[in-house]
Amino acid sequence: MKKIIAIFLTILIFGYIGASSYLSSHKKEYLEEIINSYNRAYSGNTRFKIKEYKDDYALIEVENKGLDKNSTFEINATLTSGPIFSKEAIIGLLEIEFKQDLKELLESENIKSNFEVEYDGILDFLGVMHEKSRFTTFKYQDDDFELYIAPIAIDSNSILKTLKEKTLIKTNRIVIKNLAQNGKIDIKKPSFLMKNEAYKKDDILLFGFYNIKSDDIFIYKYNQKIIHFGADFKLDLKKEKEDFVNLYMDLKISEKEDNNKFYSSKELDLEPIKNLIAKVEVRNLGYEGIKELNKLDKESDKLNKDLALALQKNDDIEMQKAIVKLNSLEDRWVDVYNKLLIKNKTQIKFHQTVQRTKKSRVDINIKFIGDKLKGNAREALIYLGVNSDKIFEGDFDFVLEKKLLEEFYPEVDLILDAMSKKGLATLKDGLYYLKAKFKDGKIIINGTKYSPQELALLILI
Repeated sequence: MKKIIAIFLTILIFGYIGASSYLSSHKKEYLEEIINSYNRAYSGNTRFKIKEYKDDYALIEVENKGLDKNSTFEINATLTSGPIFSKEAIIGLLEIEFKQDLKELLESENIKSNFEVEYDGILDFLGVMHEKSRFTTFKYQDDDFELYIAPIAIDSNSILKTLKEKTLIKTNRIVIKNLAQNGKIDIKKPSFLMKNEAYKKDDILLFGFYNIKSDDIFIYKYNQKIIHFGADFKLDLKKEKEDFVNLYMDLKISEKEDNNKFYSSKELDLEPIKNLIAKVEVRNLGYEGIKELNKLDKESDKLNKDLALALQKNDDIEMQKAIVKLNSLEDRWVDVYNKLLIKNKTQIKFHQTVQRTKKSRVDINIKFIGDKLKGNAREALIYLGVNSDKIFEGDFDFVLEKKLLEEFYPEVDLILDAMSKKGLATLKDGLYYLKAKFKDGKIIINGTKYSPQELALLILI
């Protein structure tokens, strides 16, 4: 038995030594794989390059392409080859560690704190990069504005080959002060979660799930707390089929139990909104349109940088070139429109409820029925203006609190009040009720069809 154990331990030790030797000899290869994946993920806006490499050390150059100028800095990274056994039970091929002072890189005398990041990244045997970044407190102040961010923790796992990624960003507190108006927003324990889908050759690094939230947000005026609420925003962009993309958005804002006492302040005369829920669903957007929009955005960004650089150099010829190219992009919006909105396919649903003294509700469900645009951007805009009633069809269902409209949207209150007197809408117990359909260029209310012009004239008379 002792011999078997001894043999087993010998095999294990020599296996570890052999693995360690192999991984050490491939250290630079693994580092290059990580760098290449970063460059793919940042799509050219930020470039990483190994400037110097030694066995346990690498000097990595990072270039950020800004709007008016490019900035370059270097990272002194410590490298450790595997096998690496982390606290999270990760077996790693390579570990990268560095500590970087960011204050000098930001080049602003208004930063009032030391701002550093400590990074630890481990590449495991499955090609997954496990990263932890820890930022120190950030303080910024100028004559009118002050920003405080407590230490930030960023944890992410990403598959290098596909760029599929999950990232969580957390901090204990963000405080934003408007010194000129004596106001303040205090956000407790905000978090941002991002889950990117796998990246394919022609895909856009956009598909995935995003969630930003905080259960405790305080708004102050003249150092007096006047609003306390929680907020939760979700966005999900999915490529459901080969040719279509679906978008889902969900926003929830909820008043906290102790909020009523804050509203007694003379600084806030309006009655509080207790809860707000808003949901948007866009189905069957054209994937080719999403790609074209992304391409147009990148080209526009590049040309704006070229223009800013020409302005900085006072180069009139380059300025004119950039302006001409930017103007030429306007006509590309016609192609984006045609590829993004698909006739009889693209649908938009919107739902919103607002709880105050009474509960208001808005439901909109529409479908795109328009034809493809022709000509340049100017011709397309003229066509849309003339044929605006032939672009969408759908139905609307509104329940709206009259008092809320009086305070925030008095023009809408006047219109609905006039409609209620003509029997087109109903006013009951302080709530407006209105249901309508829009089809074939006509607005249908209570079974009667009106053109937009006829309905406007009927309301005004």
